[in-house]
Amino acid sequence: MARKPKIKGAFSIDENTQVVFSRGNLQLGGVTHGWRFAEHQYDYLGEANENPGPDDWVDLFDWDTGHNPAGPFIGGEGYDDWRLMNQNEWGNLFYERETKSGMSFAKAKVHGVNGLVLVPDSWDGSDYEFENADEEDAPFDDNVISDEQWDALEKAGVVFLPAAGLECGGLDDLGITGNYWTSSPMGSEGAMNFQFFDEDFFIDEVDRFFRFSIRLVREVK
Repeated sequence: MARKPKIKGAFSIDENTQVVFSRGNLQLGGVTHGWRFAEHQYDYLGEANENPGPDDWVDLFDWDTGHNPAGPFIGGEGYDDWRLMNQNEWGNLFYERETKSGMSFAKAKVHGVNGLVLVPDSWDGSDYEFENADEEDAPFDDNVISDEQWDALEKAGVVFLPAAGLECGGLDDLGITGNYWTSSPMGSEGAMNFQFFDEDFFIDEVDRFFRFSIRLVREVK
């Protein structure tokens, strides 16, 4: 995939577009607090998503809510600048772009949390040598990253998606699976989501009423 000039922390999602990721997953604090990003990339709210009160924070959303956040601000910035990637853009992120390090992603454990690491186009690989990079069937424990190592990686623009589980009639797979919505609808009731867990990941269609994680991006101008 042809790319724009390399920008630290930027990810190519098609031939002409680079994005940066939000600092963490999207969160909503009921009708009072509005939208925000998680403080850390590895943060997720887990059991707080079960039977929340009107002012409680949650971070698992059905597609219609997560795809179209209704608040005027997210993380102190205008939300119109942030968006959800579509199915093809997620696929390009994993499989099509060229990176300086020669890798795109890896399963990992950061701050004790299972998840998926994404490296930016310009990262040179000097901060950490990932085991089984770009392997869909790799386990999380292949890369147990210390807080000190993560600090260096994060400063270099590396992104982490926590395995925050899902909600559908009850919470499930907290810390075991990551389930992230794409912006791509399928018919009137479905949408595409990106899912990963120990030893697999894939993009697939699911019903919109499932509650999954949301990670937004902003295009590099």
